[in-house]
Amino acid sequence: MGNPLLSRLRKPSQEMTGEWIWSCRRKKRVNASKIGKWLIFCSPQHVDSLWAMIATSMDGGALSNVSIGCKVNTAGRDPNKHVICVYTANYLNKDGVAACLSALRKLGVDGVLSYKTDNQTRAKQYASRGFKASTYSSYDFEGSKRSSQISMF
Repeated sequence: MGNPLLSRLRKPSQEMTGEWIWSCRRKKRVNASKIGKWLIFCSPQHVDSLWAMIATSMDGGALSNVSIGCKVNTAGRDPNKHVICVYTANYLNKDGVAACLSALRKLGVDGVLSYKTDNQTRAKQYASRGFKASTYSSYDFEGSKRSSQISMF
């Protein structure tokens, strides 16, 4: 697991290991079966700045109180897209999930976002495999007020 202070300095676009860069808060006891995450897909051109902003926010910013950690892939299957996952402790706590989405919005993350449980990931439920791959969408919390906006990432 990564230190937010150090993690934000790493550039996902320049690391080709296929690994993840993590940024986590101090250890907090959570039930692993309840963990979920907001998925933010972005281009290689934006991943470094977006990752630095999110990792910095984990280090005492808006995300530090509503997220248990985040990660970014360095060299995924699709070279034209990276994913940043921002984790919450309990996907059943809709207020907590909404608070994390709100913190992401305050950071400037726009567009429609999906929220997926770790259980879905462990079961290999991916949209590319024809599964319903998310538990929530930002629509569930915001309605369509952001539907016409295009994400800058």
